[in-house]
Amino acid sequence: MHNYQLQPKLRILNNEITQGADEVGVLLLGGRYVDAWWTGSVLDIHEARKLAPGQSATTLQVAISVVSALNYCIKHPNQGICLPDDLDVDEVLDISTPYLGQWVSKAADWPPKNDKIRDDWQFTSFQVVD
Repeated sequence: MHNYQLQPKLRILNNEITQGADEVGVLLLGGRYVDAWWTGSVLDIHEARKLAPGQSATTLQVAISVVSALNYCIKHPNQGICLPDDLDVDEVLDISTPYLGQWVSKAADWPPKNDKIRDDWQFTSFQVVD
């Protein structure tokens, strides 16, 4: 579109972010005993800045994933190409867990019971609420 030219003015949001959190996880649907279950990590901006000053929760979650993956590659140089199912999950999580915030695993309100029009499989129907 722009021949890979950067915008003339860059703006990196760091200190402008004063509150909020990143939630990274998986929403499992269609269970026998509960309709939906969400599990993942929630990292708020304050905890992220304690762990890595000047960074955001998004930056920290992405960066620690890369660090964990690189660490695994360094420790297992002869393993070749690995898929997620091939990895030692505990080894990866030992490095990344301290940087991912609070771990959550709970039932989710899905399908929304207060919707008058039921179209449960639309993206807008998904929301995890505390």
